Amino acid sequence: MPILGICRGLQELNVYFGGTLRPSLAEWSLESGAMHAEKPDRPRDRQYDAAHSVRISSDGALFPIARTIEAQVNSLHNQGIEALAPALRREAWAPDGLVEAASVIGAPTLQIGVQWHPEWHVSTDLLGKQLFKAFGEACVVYRGTKNH
Repeated sequence: MPILGICRGLQELNVYFGGTLRPSLAEWSLESGAMHAEKPDRPRDRQYDAAHSVRISSDGALFPIARTIEAQVNSLHNQGIEALAPALRREAWAPDGLVEAASVIGAPTLQIGVQWHPEWHVSTDLLGKQLFKAFGEACVVYRGTKNH
C-alpha cells in the first residue's frame, strides 16, 4: 500500500520500523534548533515558507520524483530522527545532517516520509506537486491490483 508520511508521519514510520527520535533539536544543536523551529511570530501561512535546503540522494526513491539533488523546504518541528530504522533508506537530509526524507527499503510501491509539509503552498511548490502526483499515481496503480 502506498504511504506518504508528512512531518510526524516520517517520525512515526521511523519508530514503527525500529528507529529512534531526537526529542529536542535545540538541545542537540542550537543551529539545528533554529533551522527547524516553528516561527510563531510569522502569520500562519508564512510559517510554511521555505526555511532551508535539503540534499536528495541521486539513487533513491525521491530523486525520480524530485528530479533534482537539492530543494528548498519548510521546517516546523522540534524533534527529528536520531537513528534511522534499518528498514528505511535516507532519501534527503538538511545541512545539519538531519534526515528529512526516508523510504521503505524494498517496498513494492511508493512508501516514503518527508519531514517538511509539502501540502502548504502546493500550488507554487514544485517538489510538493511532484510528491502528491507520484503518491496519487502509486495509489491508482495499487487500487488496480485489488479485487473490489
